[in-house]
Amino acid sequence: MARKKASDREIARLIADHQANLVLLAATWGAEVLDAIKSTDNELAGALPGLLENAGEYVLSAQTLARYQELQRQILLLRLKGYELALEYMTAQCEALAANEAKWAATLAKSMNGPSEALHQLEGKSIKAMVDYAFVNDGKTIQETFQLESEDDAQRIADSCRAGVAQGKSTDQIIKEIRGTKEGNYQDGILQISRTKAEAIARTICTGMADEAKMQLYIQNPDVCLGTKQVATLSSNTCLVCAVYDGIVWRLPDQLNEVVKLPVHPNCRCVHVPVTELSELNSSTRPAEAANFWKEAEIAYNKKYPKKNWNDLSRSSRLKYYYQAQKDYEKRTGKPAFEQVPQNMNFQDWLKTKDEQYISQYLGKTRFKLYREGKLPLNKFVNPETNRAFTIKELKERDIASFKIAGL
Repeated sequence: MARKKASDREIARLIADHQANLVLLAATWGAEVLDAIKSTDNELAGALPGLLENAGEYVLSAQTLARYQELQRQILLLRLKGYELALEYMTAQCEALAANEAKWAATLAKSMNGPSEALHQLEGKSIKAMVDYAFVNDGKTIQETFQLESEDDAQRIADSCRAGVAQGKSTDQIIKEIRGTKEGNYQDGILQISRTKAEAIARTICTGMADEAKMQLYIQNPDVCLGTKQVATLSSNTCLVCAVYDGIVWRLPDQLNEVVKLPVHPNCRCVHVPVTELSELNSSTRPAEAANFWKEAEIAYNKKYPKKNWNDLSRSSRLKYYYQAQKDYEKRTGKPAFEQVPQNMNFQDWLKTKDEQYISQYLGKTRFKLYREGKLPLNKFVNPETNRAFTIKELKERDIASFKIAGL
């Protein structure tokens, strides 16, 4: 009797809903980690006057160097409390997430291949090893990530202290530069760098751990999960690297080393889905952006704040305008912000269906001319060795002929 899989539309919805929930979870983790890091801000501010006094004047001597190295050590000890809290929180959350993601991946694989298939679930020991040793943040484990970030944090603060003393600034001035000002809601100091990085790290680890758990489930079930496919979002808010890898299929385990590690970048929305005997989704559809909401958001912001720069906004702030642009579009046109396109249409094929203005806004003027007149396909804009987009300078060094053809 033939296996009956879930409908293609149900599977597509299952993937989309899950990724949306993962984005929300990553945001929650970011907020919790931020609170943990901020928990030592007041203690640091209270300790800095004494630490600066003990460090003394900045003069060229071995004794001065030793005192400032001790200052940095003391700062690290103070800040470690917050980072240890963050690590403890993230470790517990990652264990729960890994178990949940493995179950979700199994559900998805069964939906694609028929419910009769039994899959091997990940054991607690495997999950613990994954959380402790998986490279989920740019080639580093969770513990290594927070250890290195705490050291960088202490280094930034100590460097600010050294520079302040060398420039003859008062203790109050140094502390204000580190902590920020009340008028700036304490978001204009050196500590804000650490807060921003901590949030990004939490989001990255969330996506990285989710991907690792899914991949481990696929690997341990080769009879059902024949491979994995990368799925990106069809929108102007998708980076070039994610766009290029959208729809790529890797056979497992033969091509395991070729699979792109997720997340590709902070706030990456890509997902690896299983490839099974019955997982072809050709009859289904997937959502695709109906208009360039990223550009519309920028235009709306510039109109509202003509003296401000869109690129100076944090990503979270820009996303608020991005989502507002979608709502404005739906109200203006009466149509949904995301239309449906064939499931097997990848980003590169979808982009070809858009008008020149959309493509130009997405790629930028120079890349657009190379794409249209220089006949450079999208994948030529990305370095496959680093999974990073080439700069314009790097592109010209690699393919001067295309620049000449495009009249650049």
